[in-house]
Parts: sequence; structure tokens; C-alpha cells
Amino acid sequence: AVVSTQSTGIEKKDKKLEDINSILAEELQPTLEKLKAERASYLEYQKIQRQIETLTRLVVACKYTRAKDLDANAEQEVSQLEQKVRDLDEQVARSKERVVELTEQIEQLQQTKKDFCFGSRYL
Repeated sequence: AVVSTQSTGIEKKDKKLEDINSILAEELQPTLEKLKAERASYLEYQKIQRQIETLTRLVVACKYTRAKDLDANAEQEVSQLEQKVRDLDEQVARSKERVVELTEQIEQLQQTKKDFCFGSRYL
């Protein structure tokens, strides 16, 4: 009778263990797998987010470098244009001086011509 009671108790425990395993397999295992899949998706999302942040910083750095280069080139072009303006100003000043010199020479030649013509009449 003791053996029979023990085997009935063992059978009840085995049945309870089967029920627990059945609940684990049917209810908890799918939820656990779903949570694992969601965790994997979240980790992938975080990885992609970090890549996006890295690439965004790289794009900003490239834009900054490009703008800096364009600024340096623009400064150089402005400097060159300013030098051209100074050179042209000097050329204009020299041309004005030359015009004054040539005007004086013309006046001298005209005076010499008058003097020559006036002097030739009375010789």
C-alpha cells in the first residue's frame, strides 16, 4: 500500500511536471522567442543609429572642410583681384603722367614751330 501511494504521488508529480513543461512550451517559449527577436531587432536598430550618427558627422566634417577650402580660395582670388586693381591704378597714374608729358611736349613743339615760323618771316 505504501508503494502504491508513493507511485500515485510520483505519478501526480510527473503529471504536474508535464503540465508545467506544456505551459512552458506552449505559452512562455513563444513569448521568450518573441522577446529575443525584439532584442535582436533593437540591437540592430542601435547599430544602424550609431552608423547614421557617424556618417552624419562625416558629412558635416566634409562640408566644413569644403567650405573652408572654398573660403581660402575666395580669399586668394580676392587678394589677386585687389592686386590687379592696384596694378591698374598704377598703370592709370603712369598713363596720366605720360599724357601730361606728351601735352607739354606738344606745347613746346607748337611754341618752337611758332618761334621758327615767326623768326623765318623777318629774316
